[in-house]
Amino acid sequence: MSALISKKEDRKAAVEAQMRDNKVPSYEMVIKLVYDVANTVQKNEKIDETEMRETMFEIMRQITVWAPDEVVRAFVDFKKNKPSYKQLDDPRNTLDLVADLILAIRKDLGHNKGSLDRKTVLAMFVSDVDTYYE
Repeated sequence: MSALISKKEDRKAAVEAQMRDNKVPSYEMVIKLVYDVANTVQKNEKIDETEMRETMFEIMRQITVWAPDEVVRAFVDFKKNKPSYKQLDDPRNTLDLVADLILAIRKDLGHNKGSLDRKTVLAMFVSDVDTYYE
């Protein structure tokens, strides 16, 4: 009986390892996109819409297959966010969605949220984060 339980646990661990191996490249694409956009904005350059669309479709394809529900929801919320004039004045909503997506990814990869909050995550690539989060 214990041999059967052990085999079942081994199979479960193997499936989880394979899932993780397939998730990581998808999540790296998301993080790369976030940092590339932040870098482009900081340089005051124009975002290449065609490249952005292609990257988003590849990310969506990967996330559809490999990500858990929480990451899918966070990505959909991020994707549905349409820039508006109000957001140009106060981009906090967009920043919150990016931070929530990153936190969902980290949680799925096994990071314990602990004291990591939106502001801390965003401070890694938003130099004036304190103006949005006091």
